[in-house]
Amino acid sequence: MICGSVGAMGNGVGLPLMTLLFGDLIDSFGQNQNNKDIVDVISKVCVKFVYLGLGTLGAAFLQVACWMITGERQAAARIRNMYLKTILRQDIGFFDVETNTGEVVGRMSGDTVLIQDAMGEKVGKFIQLIATFIGGFALAFAKGWLLTLVMLTSIPLLAMAGAAMAIIVTRASSQGQAAYAKAATVVEQTIGSIRTTSTELCFLLGCIIYERERSDKQVQKVHNIGVQIKHTTRILDWFRTENNVIRVIQQLCFGYLVWWEDDSRKRLYWWRCHQRTHHLRCRCHVSYYYTLTFG
Repeated sequence: MICGSVGAMGNGVGLPLMTLLFGDLIDSFGQNQNNKDIVDVISKVCVKFVYLGLGTLGAAFLQVACWMITGERQAAARIRNMYLKTILRQDIGFFDVETNTGEVVGRMSGDTVLIQDAMGEKVGKFIQLIATFIGGFALAFAKGWLLTLVMLTSIPLLAMAGAAMAIIVTRASSQGQAAYAKAATVVEQTIGSIRTTSTELCFLLGCIIYERERSDKQVQKVHNIGVQIKHTTRILDWFRTENNVIRVIQQLCFGYLVWWEDDSRKRLYWWRCHQRTHHLRCRCHVSYYYTLTFG
């Protein structure tokens, strides 16, 4: 878990560092237009990109491998064994009158998969995104604190959309697992009640159709819940995609940095670069902060 956490943090910090190197690459083009060593300067930045890519690759592999192993050990092995041991140790029919064999089997096969996913991949992803968030804003405040404050306006929308989606998906997942457990109960009762005598064949065929309809109703509930989750996710993702609300905020940030006020006079950065003598002094601030904005 410690190695996986370190790898997740390294993988998360890789994205802010990539935006920093990309800004240096843009500055290299702007500062060395008439320099004969422009290829060497750009090559040095490209080598840094290679090092960053190799480091991120190793960190991502460490993150996924360690947390997947942790989830497999904890959920697939330990939790299932403890759950089965607890069931066999006491009379479930006496302590829990609503639980039967089919529901127990469905819970063991369904809930443990969700627990394994939560303890494995999701934890590593959570640490990675937290590292990206902290590292990105730390770098942004270090490079341009005023523009970063403007970028913070997108945080409430992202937080509300993420919280709403988490609540809805969690509730729908619980309902889906309950419906799957009921369907497994119907299947277990049907299979356990099958008789092979020829006198009960006609009655058996009728029961099979009836029980199949009962099972299909529970499975249909799961299908409806899945469709509901997809529709809700699409609606909430509308607030988080680049082509909609967050895209508008990014463009507002870009417009704000274009009209950035100079310390001495109120003028555009682009106006400072229109003369030949001042062109080499311009470090392409607009492109650099635009990169930080989208990073």
